[in-house]
Amino acid sequence: MIPEIPSIPKEPDHCYSPGIMNATFIPAAGLLCSLAFPALAGNVILSPDGEIRTLPAARDAARASGKPARVIMKGGVYELDQPLLLEPADSGITWEAAPGEKPVVSGGTRLAPFTVTKEGLWETRLPAGLAGTGQLWIGGKRAIPARYPNTGFLRPVGVSEQTTNGGGFRQTVSVAPADLESLRALAADGVRPMQILVSHKWENTRRLITALDPAGGKIITEGRSVNTHAPWDATSVFTLEQHSALLDSPGEWALTPEGAVLYKPLPGENPALAGAVASRLPQLVILRGGADQKVRDIRFKGIAFLHSDWTCPPDGFNPQQAAASIEGVIQADHAQGITFEDCEIAHTGIYGMWFRRGCRDNRIERCHVHDTGGGGVRFGMMNAGTDPEDATAGNILNHSIVSDGGHVFPCATGVWIGQSGDNKVTHNEISHHSYTGVSVGWLWGYAESPGKRNTINLNHIHHIGDGLLSDLGAVYTLGPSEGTTVSGNHIHDVTALTYGGWGLYNDEGSTGILMENNVVTRTKNGSYHQHYGRENVLRNNILAFAESGQIQLTRAEDHLSFSLTGNIVLWRSGPALNGDGFKSGRVEMDRNLYWSTDGAPPDFAGMTLSAWQATGHDRGSLVADPMFRDPVKGDWALDPASPALRMGFRPIDLSESGLYGDPAWTAKGQAAPDFRTRYPARPEPE
Repeated sequence: MIPEIPSIPKEPDHCYSPGIMNATFIPAAGLLCSLAFPALAGNVILSPDGEIRTLPAARDAARASGKPARVIMKGGVYELDQPLLLEPADSGITWEAAPGEKPVVSGGTRLAPFTVTKEGLWETRLPAGLAGTGQLWIGGKRAIPARYPNTGFLRPVGVSEQTTNGGGFRQTVSVAPADLESLRALAADGVRPMQILVSHKWENTRRLITALDPAGGKIITEGRSVNTHAPWDATSVFTLEQHSALLDSPGEWALTPEGAVLYKPLPGENPALAGAVASRLPQLVILRGGADQKVRDIRFKGIAFLHSDWTCPPDGFNPQQAAASIEGVIQADHAQGITFEDCEIAHTGIYGMWFRRGCRDNRIERCHVHDTGGGGVRFGMMNAGTDPEDATAGNILNHSIVSDGGHVFPCATGVWIGQSGDNKVTHNEISHHSYTGVSVGWLWGYAESPGKRNTINLNHIHHIGDGLLSDLGAVYTLGPSEGTTVSGNHIHDVTALTYGGWGLYNDEGSTGILMENNVVTRTKNGSYHQHYGRENVLRNNILAFAESGQIQLTRAEDHLSFSLTGNIVLWRSGPALNGDGFKSGRVEMDRNLYWSTDGAPPDFAGMTLSAWQATGHDRGSLVADPMFRDPVKGDWALDPASPALRMGFRPIDLSESGLYGDPAWTAKGQAAPDFRTRYPARPEPE
């Protein structure tokens, strides 16, 4: 019983007859094709060496058919000069790879072969007409922007902000002069285009550096005032990037003001064999309907969408938390019935996909979204608005891989659902993002929200956070979300910079969410945290091996905050319950099994179990070994004599969480990305 989401209906195999592959446009490809595709008799053949060679030309030919058409794409690379725009007139078109072939739609450009400089660097140049680029891939792998330090990051010893004469703001970051010693030779007038990337709590800010004073330990930048809720301070960390003077480590690259692309090769790389692709276009496909006329029923199958750009604008990037309006390589407004199946979206400077405003009943199935500058997939907006036609709802992400994101914007998330309801995120592998895995809701407090009845079920979510940001979770919710379920997920290895590496995280106003049958293990600050919320339910979960406290409640409120019943809580050290909310907040807790492997009596918010039970909580709960087969190695099978079974705990079968079916597909989801592109070294579990 693996998929709870039905698979997309299969269509007949393509029909080809002699001469079809080089035809410009075939209104009716003979009797065989008419029988095979009675509703799709018009086929457009798109080929790098055919009569129709570009996506816009194929789109226009399909429009001219006057009927639903199929664009059959032969293998090869289709470089775009501008994003492919699909509008209501393009409704009903299918874009599909020819059998056995993989067409690539690219927003990049292949660079001329490298030469080797006397310093051992590789050098090439941007082609005429391309003034700059923000991303580079060598041999299909993302090259690291030249940065300092090469591993880890710097910490400020002080930060000050002043108003400029033009009404802007100037930030001065002070560090120990020794931290900038190696940059003393950098001339003051040669600082640009060096950037600073600051991680402060749950936000990132990226700015161009105005001035650098290595001797005085000063870094100066200008832009918008820093948010007071997440200031730059001694708890922040930062790196310096994007300058040829920082190019000193294998795998790094830089662009000089004169347009030279420099790369320091990794051991074993050959300049004659290493194809280099520079990013050029931020977005590749834009689906643009209107409130009165949707773009509908367009299907993409078997296509790779690769290489997208993002370059730092003069005023930098100012964060809006995880909801920052970072655009998508594939972006839709007022779109309905759009399907992406067996597609790859990768090597981007921004988000992979964004179904933004007025998008309903769209589907992403068995797609691979990876190596993104931002996050993976977004549904909806931070502000839903009041026009019902602008509502985004009912979209599906199923059986897909979303991994290795946040290379440019670490604050981005694997999957983001804004003020949008009835979406389904099921059977996915979501991993290796610097911030949250799945983020849902996006309305602070208890005001009415359209973000209801979302389904976050049966996913494998792991390696979230890489020690660069704080206040994050594998699954994060915000605002009233009645009817939302977070169930059957396998969650593990969540960390953070200072605090807030949680597994399940109900933030401000989270309401009416059911979390059951999840396995949450190896998190930094707790398997579950509720900042504040109302009537959330946790039942029949395994919550194990958090490093500093297991269950946390921050704010006490008069209403019922959450109920915790029938769960197994297992840990090595630290309290079972922590947070000021337990002192006077309303919670319902019963029939839970608690066990600490360190042998110390469990700490229930500063009380023993008997004292905690005297307050009316956990009266049917026990402190006892749950008798898992091998929890350290992730074997959560229970011995038949387990007290948890006697208490009514239902065993959890993780074989249904995450990807399923084809072993090649599931192996691709479990393959770890190349960590050489991450900022700090990621701690691995013991």
